[in-house]
Amino acid sequence: MENFIKISAIGLDDKDNTVIKSILKISPELQENFVCIGRHMYETADLIFVDADNQESLNTWHKLKSENPAISPIMMTKTNNLIENEITIHRPMVIQRVVAALESIVHKQLNNNANTEENSANKKILVVDDSFSVRKYMEQKLPSLHEKDLNMDFADSGKSAMAKIKMVAYDIVFLDVIMPGVDGYKVCKLIKSVRPKTRVVMLTSKKSPFDKVRGSMSGCDDYITKPPEDERLKKILID
Repeated sequence: MENFIKISAIGLDDKDNTVIKSILKISPELQENFVCIGRHMYETADLIFVDADNQESLNTWHKLKSENPAISPIMMTKTNNLIENEITIHRPMVIQRVVAALESIVHKQLNNNANTEENSANKKILVVDDSFSVRKYMEQKLPSLHEKDLNMDFADSGKSAMAKIKMVAYDIVFLDVIMPGVDGYKVCKLIKSVRPKTRVVMLTSKKSPFDKVRGSMSGCDDYITKPPEDERLKKILID
């Protein structure tokens, strides 16, 4: 079962669950990539259909997500609002909509796998900073310090960073501390819970010993202050 994306549900009724199971039989591609597990096993799922119109279901989902950020949701709702950063399907549960959502997940996973294999010799870097000028500086500076090609991604918040980290196993994440929403210390803990082998480097203007201790306690592998020295960045890329 390890080769399948395991699907479960929170708050869906028997009719919805029957529809999901029947949908998987429509497409050979879906059959090869997904498997339904019992609703009571939702904590072990990779992908969960969530009744977004039911507060109890949402509370259960938020608790689960805080414990395991790697689990992805498909939000089912009767409203016309899209749920930020999540796949949203409007009810009634139209087969074509669900098939399209599941197939998009398969295609994204296949593309990521292909990119990973193609670029396995190159370091994968994620720079997380809400400042455009910092992101641009790192985009230009890091390749100039490294002999091999770098595969670089960028995020302007902890939330967008975690969405990328769930999909890609980065070698190094350069992480700012002060950002809108979740701060860098909390993001670092989330990264380590999802990708314990990813090296997290705090890149921040906060220079006090207390801040460095907080960084260490959050699980970061290195802590450098802005503006970063070329030799320090070069050493991080080589190690």
